[in-house]
Amino acid sequence: MKEGKEQYGKGIISVIVPIYNTEPYLNRCIDSIIKQTYRNLEIILVNDGSTDRSGEICDAYEKADNRVKVIHKRNGGLSSARNSGLEILNGKYIGFVDSDDYIAADMYETLLACMDDDVDIVTCGSCHVYPPKMIGPKRKKHCAHIQTKFGTEQAIEELLKGNLFSYGVCEKLYRKELFDGIRFPYGRISEDLPVTFALFKECRNVVNTGKAKYYQFRREESISRRAFYFRRIDNVLFHRDILKDVKKEYTQFGDIAEANYINSIVTRIREIRDSKDRALYMNLEKRLIKVLKRMQLRIIFNRHLNRQQKEKIFTTAKTSKN
Repeated sequence: MKEGKEQYGKGIISVIVPIYNTEPYLNRCIDSIIKQTYRNLEIILVNDGSTDRSGEICDAYEKADNRVKVIHKRNGGLSSARNSGLEILNGKYIGFVDSDDYIAADMYETLLACMDDDVDIVTCGSCHVYPPKMIGPKRKKHCAHIQTKFGTEQAIEELLKGNLFSYGVCEKLYRKELFDGIRFPYGRISEDLPVTFALFKECRNVVNTGKAKYYQFRREESISRRAFYFRRIDNVLFHRDILKDVKKEYTQFGDIAEANYINSIVTRIREIRDSKDRALYMNLEKRLIKVLKRMQLRIIFNRHLNRQQKEKIFTTAKTSKN
Protein backbone atom coordinates (compact mmCIF):
# COMPACT_ATOMS: atom_id res chain seq x y z
CA MET A 1 0.00 0.00 0.00
CA LYS A 2 1.27 3.47 -0.79
CA GLU A 3 2.43 5.74 2.02
CA GLY A 4 0.18 8.76 2.58
CA LYS A 5 1.39 12.08 1.20
CA GLU A 6 1.66 13.94 4.49
CA GLN A 7 2.03 13.46 8.17
CA TYR A 8 1.06 16.75 9.74
CA GLY A 9 3.64 18.21 12.07
CA LYS A 10 5.93 21.21 11.89
CA GLY A 11 5.89 21.18 8.09
CA ILE A 12 7.07 19.24 5.07
CA ILE A 13 10.77 18.52 4.74
CA SER A 14 11.88 18.27 1.10
CA VAL A 15 14.84 15.89 0.85
CA ILE A 16 16.83 16.16 -2.39
CA VAL A 17 18.91 13.15 -3.45
CA PRO A 18 21.16 13.61 -6.54
CA ILE A 19 21.86 10.24 -8.16
CA TYR A 20 24.41 9.15 -10.71
CA ASN A 21 25.38 5.48 -11.11
CA THR A 22 25.12 4.53 -7.44
CA GLU A 23 23.05 1.38 -7.91
CA PRO A 24 24.93 -0.70 -5.27
CA TYR A 25 24.22 1.86 -2.52
CA LEU A 26 20.93 3.39 -3.62
CA ASN A 27 18.44 1.14 -1.81
CA ARG A 28 20.25 1.64 1.49
CA CYS A 29 20.19 5.40 1.00
CA ILE A 30 16.54 5.73 -0.01
CA ASP A 31 15.35 3.24 2.62
CA SER A 32 17.02 5.30 5.33
CA ILE A 33 14.98 8.33 4.20
CA ILE A 34 11.71 6.44 3.64
CA LYS A 35 11.91 5.00 7.17
CA GLN A 36 12.44 8.31 8.96
CA THR A 37 10.53 8.68 12.21
CA TYR A 38 9.42 12.09 10.93
CA ARG A 39 7.07 11.06 8.16
CA ASN A 40 6.06 14.40 6.65
CA LEU A 41 8.60 14.26 3.85
CA GLU A 42 8.81 15.08 0.17
CA ILE A 43 11.58 12.88 -1.23
CA ILE A 44 12.98 14.18 -4.53
CA LEU A 45 15.17 11.66 -6.35
CA VAL A 46 17.10 13.29 -9.19
CA ASN A 47 18.43 10.72 -11.63
CA ASP A 48 21.23 12.66 -13.31
CA GLY A 49 21.57 10.57 -16.47
CA SER A 50 22.60 7.31 -14.78
CA THR A 51 23.66 4.49 -17.10
CA ASP A 52 23.13 1.71 -14.54
CA ARG A 53 19.81 0.65 -12.93
CA SER A 54 19.60 3.69 -10.66
CA GLY A 55 16.75 5.21 -12.67
CA GLU A 56 14.67 2.01 -12.47
CA ILE A 57 15.21 1.84 -8.72
CA CYS A 58 13.98 5.41 -8.36
CA ASP A 59 10.85 4.67 -10.38
CA ALA A 60 10.05 1.67 -8.19
CA TYR A 61 10.18 3.83 -5.05
CA GLU A 62 7.96 6.45 -6.68
CA LYS A 63 5.31 3.79 -7.39
CA ALA A 64 5.48 2.47 -3.82
CA ASP A 65 5.40 5.74 -1.89
CA ASN A 66 3.44 8.91 -2.68
CA ARG A 67 6.06 11.01 -0.92
CA VAL A 68 8.64 10.17 -3.59
CA LYS A 69 9.08 12.29 -6.73
CA VAL A 70 11.54 11.33 -9.47
CA ILE A 71 13.27 13.63 -11.93
CA HIS A 72 15.05 12.01 -14.88
CA LYS A 73 17.46 14.39 -16.56
CA ARG A 74 20.49 14.47 -18.81
CA ASN A 75 23.75 14.22 -16.90
CA GLY A 76 24.80 17.65 -15.70
CA GLY A 77 26.70 16.99 -12.48
CA LEU A 78 25.94 17.27 -8.79
CA SER A 79 25.13 20.99 -8.79
CA SER A 80 22.73 20.63 -11.70
CA ALA A 81 20.94 17.72 -10.02
CA ARG A 82 20.53 19.52 -6.71
CA ASN A 83 19.33 22.69 -8.44
CA SER A 84 16.71 20.66 -10.33
CA GLY A 85 15.34 19.48 -7.01
CA LEU A 86 15.32 23.00 -5.58
CA GLU A 87 13.19 24.19 -8.50
CA ILE A 88 10.26 21.83 -7.79
CA LEU A 89 10.18 21.37 -4.02
CA ASN A 90 7.13 22.21 -1.91
CA GLY A 91 8.54 21.81 1.59
CA LYS A 92 8.96 24.33 4.35
CA TYR A 93 12.41 22.91 5.07
CA ILE A 94 15.15 21.49 2.84
CA GLY A 95 17.58 18.62 3.35
CA PHE A 96 20.11 16.88 1.12
CA VAL A 97 21.38 13.29 1.15
CA ASP A 98 24.05 11.97 -1.23
CA SER A 99 23.01 8.72 -2.87
CA ASP A 100 25.88 6.60 -1.56
CA ASP A 101 25.35 7.80 2.02
CA TYR A 102 22.58 7.07 4.52
CA ILE A 103 21.04 8.64 7.61
CA ALA A 104 19.93 7.59 11.10
CA ALA A 105 16.22 6.81 11.38
CA ASP A 106 15.56 9.85 13.58
CA MET A 107 17.86 12.34 11.86
CA TYR A 108 15.19 14.69 10.54
CA GLU A 109 13.09 14.40 13.68
CA THR A 110 16.17 15.38 15.69
CA LEU A 111 17.05 18.29 13.42
CA LEU A 112 13.50 19.61 13.22
CA ALA A 113 13.10 19.55 16.99
CA CYS A 114 15.84 22.20 17.20
CA MET A 115 14.36 24.43 14.49
CA ASP A 116 13.09 27.21 16.77
CA ASP A 117 11.44 30.36 15.41
CA ASP A 118 14.76 32.23 15.29
CA VAL A 119 16.81 29.32 13.90
CA ASP A 120 17.40 28.92 10.15
CA ILE A 121 19.90 26.04 9.99
CA VAL A 122 20.22 22.96 12.19
CA THR A 123 23.13 20.57 11.76
CA CYS A 124 24.14 17.23 13.21
CA GLY A 125 27.50 15.52 13.20
CA SER A 126 28.53 12.84 10.73
CA CYS A 127 30.38 9.53 10.84
CA HIS A 128 32.60 8.09 8.14
CA VAL A 129 31.70 4.56 7.05
CA TYR A 130 34.20 2.45 5.11
CA PRO A 131 33.77 -0.69 2.99
CA PRO A 132 35.29 -3.86 4.49
CA LYS A 133 38.51 -3.70 2.44
CA MET A 134 39.22 -0.13 3.54
CA ILE A 135 40.36 0.82 7.03
CA GLY A 136 39.61 4.29 8.33
CA PRO A 137 38.82 6.27 11.47
CA LYS A 138 35.35 5.74 12.93
CA ARG A 139 35.29 8.97 14.90
CA LYS A 140 32.49 11.49 14.68
CA LYS A 141 33.02 14.65 12.65
CA HIS A 142 31.74 18.19 13.20
CA CYS A 143 29.75 17.20 16.26
CA ALA A 144 29.39 19.47 19.30
CA HIS A 145 29.63 17.94 22.78
CA ILE A 146 26.15 19.22 23.61
CA GLN A 147 23.39 20.98 21.70
CA THR A 148 24.69 24.47 21.00
CA LYS A 149 23.20 27.58 19.40
CA PHE A 150 25.28 30.10 17.42
CA GLY A 151 24.50 33.58 16.13
CA THR A 152 25.48 34.51 12.58
CA GLU A 153 29.03 35.70 13.27
CA GLN A 154 29.73 32.88 15.74
CA ALA A 155 28.46 30.36 13.19
CA ILE A 156 30.64 31.80 10.43
CA GLU A 157 33.69 31.71 12.71
CA GLU A 158 33.05 28.04 13.55
CA LEU A 159 32.40 27.22 9.89
CA LEU A 160 35.76 28.72 8.94
CA LYS A 161 37.50 26.88 11.78
CA GLY A 162 35.98 23.59 10.55
CA ASN A 163 35.54 21.95 13.93
CA LEU A 164 31.82 22.11 14.72
CA PHE A 165 30.49 22.81 11.22
CA SER A 166 31.44 21.36 7.86
CA TYR A 167 30.90 22.96 4.48
CA GLY A 168 28.93 19.88 3.42
CA VAL A 169 25.23 20.51 2.87
CA CYS A 170 24.01 17.01 3.67
CA GLU A 171 23.98 16.83 7.46
CA LYS A 172 21.91 20.00 7.76
CA LEU A 173 18.29 21.15 7.68
CA TYR A 174 17.46 24.57 6.19
CA ARG A 175 14.52 26.90 6.04
CA LYS A 176 13.37 27.05 2.45
CA GLU A 177 13.66 30.85 2.31
CA LEU A 178 17.43 30.68 2.74
CA PHE A 179 17.75 29.37 -0.80
CA ASP A 180 16.01 32.36 -2.37
CA GLY A 181 18.63 33.53 -4.87
CA ILE A 182 21.16 30.84 -3.88
CA ARG A 183 21.94 27.89 -6.16
CA PHE A 184 24.83 25.46 -6.57
CA PRO A 185 27.46 26.58 -9.13
CA TYR A 186 27.06 24.61 -12.34
CA GLY A 187 29.99 22.64 -13.70
CA ARG A 188 32.16 23.08 -10.61
CA ILE A 189 33.33 20.76 -7.83
CA SER A 190 33.68 21.66 -4.15
CA GLU A 191 30.32 23.30 -4.83
CA ASP A 192 29.26 23.07 -1.19
CA LEU A 193 31.88 25.65 -0.17
CA PRO A 194 30.31 28.81 -1.64
CA VAL A 195 26.74 27.65 -1.03
CA THR A 196 27.20 26.84 2.66
CA PHE A 197 29.11 30.07 3.26
CA ALA A 198 26.34 32.07 1.56
CA LEU A 199 23.64 30.28 3.57
CA PHE A 200 25.44 30.92 6.88
CA LYS A 201 25.66 34.61 6.00
CA GLU A 202 21.89 34.72 5.47
CA CYS A 203 20.87 32.81 8.60
CA ARG A 204 19.97 34.29 11.98
CA ASN A 205 21.03 31.38 14.18
CA VAL A 206 22.50 27.92 13.64
CA VAL A 207 22.09 24.98 16.04
CA ASN A 208 24.45 22.02 16.30
CA THR A 209 22.49 19.14 17.85
CA GLY A 210 25.55 17.52 19.41
CA LYS A 211 24.55 14.18 17.85
CA ALA A 212 26.00 12.34 14.84
CA LYS A 213 23.17 11.23 12.56
CA TYR A 214 24.61 11.33 9.02
CA TYR A 215 26.67 8.40 7.69
CA GLN A 216 29.12 9.28 4.93
CA PHE A 217 30.21 6.26 2.92
CA ARG A 218 33.84 6.58 1.83
CA ARG A 219 33.89 4.47 -1.31
CA GLU A 220 37.21 4.36 -3.14
CA GLU A 221 35.86 5.60 -6.46
CA SER A 222 33.91 8.57 -5.09
CA ILE A 223 34.46 12.02 -6.61
CA SER A 224 36.20 13.35 -3.49
CA ARG A 225 38.81 10.55 -3.55
CA ARG A 226 39.87 10.56 -7.21
CA ALA A 227 43.38 11.41 -8.37
CA PHE A 228 44.08 15.03 -9.24
CA TYR A 229 42.30 16.53 -12.22
CA PHE A 230 42.04 20.16 -13.26
CA ARG A 231 38.65 20.94 -11.70
CA ARG A 232 40.16 20.34 -8.25
CA ILE A 233 41.43 23.90 -8.52
CA ASP A 234 37.83 24.94 -7.80
CA ASN A 235 38.51 24.24 -4.13
CA VAL A 236 41.29 26.86 -4.12
CA LEU A 237 39.20 29.37 -6.06
CA PHE A 238 36.23 29.05 -3.74
CA HIS A 239 38.46 29.45 -0.65
CA ARG A 240 39.94 32.54 -2.30
CA ASP A 241 36.48 33.99 -2.90
CA ILE A 242 35.46 33.28 0.69
CA LEU A 243 38.64 34.98 1.89
CA LYS A 244 37.80 38.10 -0.12
CA ASP A 245 34.28 38.13 1.31
CA VAL A 246 35.49 37.65 4.88
CA LYS A 247 38.00 40.50 4.54
CA LYS A 248 35.14 42.81 3.53
CA GLU A 249 32.43 41.75 5.96
CA TYR A 250 34.05 39.80 8.81
CA THR A 251 37.56 41.20 9.07
CA GLN A 252 38.08 39.68 12.52
CA PHE A 253 38.10 36.22 10.90
CA GLY A 254 40.47 37.13 8.08
CA ASP A 255 43.39 35.06 9.38
CA ILE A 256 41.21 31.94 9.62
CA ALA A 257 39.92 32.29 6.05
CA GLU A 258 43.44 33.02 4.83
CA ALA A 259 44.78 29.89 6.55
CA ASN A 260 42.09 27.81 4.82
CA TYR A 261 43.02 29.32 1.45
CA ILE A 262 46.73 28.62 1.99
CA ASN A 263 46.11 25.05 3.15
CA SER A 264 43.94 24.42 0.09
CA ILE A 265 46.78 25.58 -2.17
CA VAL A 266 49.25 23.29 -0.41
CA THR A 267 46.89 20.33 -0.72
CA ARG A 268 46.44 20.89 -4.46
CA ILE A 269 50.20 21.20 -5.03
CA ARG A 270 50.80 17.92 -3.21
CA GLU A 271 48.01 16.23 -5.16
CA ILE A 272 49.62 17.35 -8.41
CA ARG A 273 53.02 16.03 -7.31
CA ASP A 274 51.49 12.66 -6.40
CA SER A 275 49.63 12.44 -9.72
CA LYS A 276 50.83 10.09 -12.44
CA ASP A 277 49.84 12.86 -14.86
CA ARG A 278 51.87 15.53 -13.10
CA ALA A 279 53.42 16.75 -16.36
CA LEU A 280 49.98 17.95 -17.48
CA TYR A 281 49.68 20.25 -14.47
CA MET A 282 53.21 21.62 -14.14
CA ASN A 283 52.19 25.16 -15.10
CA LEU A 284 49.39 25.10 -12.57
CA GLU A 285 51.77 23.83 -9.90
CA LYS A 286 54.20 26.68 -10.63
CA ARG A 287 51.40 29.26 -10.41
CA LEU A 288 50.26 27.91 -7.06
CA ILE A 289 53.83 27.97 -5.72
CA LYS A 290 54.14 31.63 -6.79
CA VAL A 291 51.03 32.44 -4.76
CA LEU A 292 52.58 30.85 -1.67
CA LYS A 293 55.80 32.76 -2.16
CA ARG A 294 53.96 36.06 -2.54
CA MET A 295 52.18 35.34 0.74
CA GLN A 296 55.36 34.41 2.62
CA LEU A 297 55.12 37.15 5.26
CA ARG A 298 51.41 36.61 5.74
CA ILE A 299 52.05 32.92 6.30
CA ILE A 300 54.73 33.68 8.90
CA PHE A 301 52.45 35.99 10.89
CA ASN A 302 49.20 34.07 10.50
CA ARG A 303 48.29 32.95 14.03
CA HIS A 304 45.88 30.29 12.72
CA LEU A 305 48.70 28.35 11.12
CA ASN A 306 50.72 26.34 13.62
CA ARG A 307 54.43 25.68 13.36
CA GLN A 308 54.01 22.28 11.71
CA GLN A 309 51.64 23.71 9.12
CA LYS A 310 54.03 26.55 8.32
CA GLU A 311 56.93 24.12 7.91
CA LYS A 312 54.80 22.03 5.54
CA ILE A 313 53.83 25.11 3.53
CA PHE A 314 57.40 26.33 3.08
CA THR A 315 58.66 22.82 2.32
CA THR A 316 55.97 22.50 -0.33
CA ALA A 317 56.89 25.86 -1.84
CA LYS A 318 60.58 24.89 -2.05
CA THR A 319 60.30 21.28 -3.17
CA SER A 320 60.56 20.64 -6.88
CA LYS A 321 60.50 17.22 -8.46
CA ASN A 322 61.66 16.82 -12.04
